[in-house]
Amino acid sequence: MKRVIYLIMCLVILGLTVSIPLSISAKDLLPSITSAAFDWQISKANVIDPGKTITTEKGTLTEGYVIEAVADAISSDTPIKKGTFRITVNAFLPAEDMPGQEAGNWYIQGNWSITDEKATEKEKKARHSVGVVTGNLLATLNFNPCVSSGAVSAQVIFPMTPNGGVWARGEGTFIGNEKFEGSIVVDANVWPDVAKIKGVEK
Repeated sequence: MKRVIYLIMCLVILGLTVSIPLSISAKDLLPSITSAAFDWQISKANVIDPGKTITTEKGTLTEGYVIEAVADAISSDTPIKKGTFRITVNAFLPAEDMPGQEAGNWYIQGNWSITDEKATEKEKKARHSVGVVTGNLLATLNFNPCVSSGAVSAQVIFPMTPNGGVWARGEGTFIGNEKFEGSIVVDANVWPDVAKIKGVEK
């Protein structure tokens, strides 16, 4: 008797599963991801804060070097067409070889942002904003760009955030000078419909 009841229940469940249409398609669950080139020309830089340099037995560290400049989009796909570029840079010169670092090289780490010139105060302060693009910068140089002049070539990382209203991530390069005047080029993967993602500020 128990086997008969179990068989009937299985048939009922199977019938319900077949008769109920799926309301969410694969396309809804996995929206198409596209590739795009994001690039900006950075110019007219000014030193906002020269930072502080300290030397210890472990090496020399410059931290809090801040630059502001003008950012202009180069390609049409680039979020934020014109805005203010700001980067805060830390530079470290190890006194001796360390894991992942060699004495004689300056290791540069920067956090940068581009704020749309049309962004509201609310957009500027939002954690994730359509009016602000953010990223990271890493470089290994033979000089300290916070105190010396020279050419800078760096890796740019574009983390997974709704940068400038586009949910995207990618990596690229910065090529320019010690004042971070030059060009940022990022090969990005872009997710559509950022406005539909819960919690994103518009």
